[in-house]
Amino acid sequence: MLRTQKQIGLVSLLSLLSVSIYAQEFDGFYFGGGLGGSQSRVNVNQSIEINAVLFNTTNIFDIVKNNKETLTDTSFLGDLNLGFGHVFSQRWYLGIEGNAVWQDLETDAAQPLQQPDGSLNIIEKTTVKLSNQFNIALVPGIVFDKNTLLYGKIGVAWGNFDVKNSANYDQTIQAPITLSSSNSFSDSGYENGLLLGLGIEHYLTQNLSMKLEYTHANYGTIHDSGPTTSAINNPDPANIPITGTVTDSSKASISTNSVMLGMSYHFA
Repeated sequence: MLRTQKQIGLVSLLSLLSVSIYAQEFDGFYFGGGLGGSQSRVNVNQSIEINAVLFNTTNIFDIVKNNKETLTDTSFLGDLNLGFGHVFSQRWYLGIEGNAVWQDLETDAAQPLQQPDGSLNIIEKTTVKLSNQFNIALVPGIVFDKNTLLYGKIGVAWGNFDVKNSANYDQTIQAPITLSSSNSFSDSGYENGLLLGLGIEHYLTQNLSMKLEYTHANYGTIHDSGPTTSAINNPDPANIPITGTVTDSSKASISTNSVMLGMSYHFA
């Protein structure tokens, strides 16, 4: 009976030591990389208004067109990361991690308005492109099954965006006289957003681990051109005394969802 109790005690002690040893593997610095896929979701609001006046007094036509679209695009992604983590009480984990992500996401929203005879052509186009992202996040988690970590991520992402918006209008009033106007806007740079994630990591060897990770980044409104007005070009105002303006605006918001399979090397 005493021998059996000693055996049970020894097994329990070895089990605790095993958890402790494996848990400590998640302590310290690590670096890694991964490959996966990413999808963007872009909400675009567009508005264009053409106002024409005869003899500077009589409003002869107003054309108003609004457009709302939700667009998506998918892309492969590559990731490099560097982080540090610590295990508390042999179970609870807290770390910090920085990532550099390369991807190529692009969406185009266009609202054309055309007459079948070609006498009226209006098109407003908004292009949103995301080429890379940097992020930094806190990584809380729990160690279980000896050498497996289940974790979450919360942090800030910086996305590199390129946004272009254009509005073009031409209308044949009396052949060959065509009224026309064009306007364009472009902006590029980094926008910040909220990063959330969930993942699982498992040790393959003493220093090498594999992870599967999902992240969501919400950048909110990254583009708001506001109302932009340009004058209508009239090539023959003496014979056709029409003046006017074209006013357009666009707004875009974006979020991304990504899944990555990665490997990490731990220095601990």
